[in-house]
Amino acid sequence: FRCKNSWKQDGNYAGAAHNSPTFLPWHREYLHRFEAMLQDVSGDPDLALPYWDWTDPQSTKAVFAADFMGGSGDPEQNYAVTDGAFRKDNWTISIQDPPTVLADVTPPQDFIVRNFGSYFDAGIALPTKRQVKDSLDVHKYDHKPYDANSPDARSFRNTLEGWRDATPGECDEGWINVSQESGSPHVLHNAVHIYVGGLWAGDDGTTTMGTMAYNTSPNDPVFFLHHANVDRIWAAWELEQGQHYRPQAG
Repeated sequence: FRCKNSWKQDGNYAGAAHNSPTFLPWHREYLHRFEAMLQDVSGDPDLALPYWDWTDPQSTKAVFAADFMGGSGDPEQNYAVTDGAFRKDNWTISIQDPPTVLADVTPPQDFIVRNFGSYFDAGIALPTKRQVKDSLDVHKYDHKPYDANSPDARSFRNTLEGWRDATPGECDEGWINVSQESGSPHVLHNAVHIYVGGLWAGDDGTTTMGTMAYNTSPNDPVFFLHHANVDRIWAAWELEQGQHYRPQAG
């Protein structure tokens, strides 16, 4: 999310890990390294990350079961997750977003926060099979301007990443800031982050959000199951379209 890790074009900042052509390969490499570390610490070379198919209610039920990732948070405890292996008091978060990106936002907690489906007054739902199918039908991997404003009908990457009607990315005190126009839908990858974490107005009017909605969203281990599914969809696209992401240079 640092501006120095981005590339600037026509006054618009495109990130290394998001809103750019590198969104999918960056996360594929991230998953690969994380999986390798799990294999190392477990001593099991066959250990593999599972994926969460967010279009399947049974998959969602299994992921958020009390004996796996735990469910939504307890509103009486600031929406802290209180069941599962990563419940409050059993899992402490030590790395958080820097203060410069938390203006008008409630500071993150040191425990996992989830408020399923909360998105202010509108609410938000998990992606559908139809949305996934539509993304697989997009023939080109990416399209100008190669950022959050790439047309979703022509950019598979941006269709899957989930930006719609985005504003040009800006550099704010060294950090990339990308937003969407009012009323624009958050879909697919982006929608899942918001669905799991939630965004809502706090008692003092500041925006409050769950762990999966911050830049440090990997603090919630569900992040890795989510992105394993994103990567699975990319792999399916590569097979269906018979092409791969090959930069011309660099």
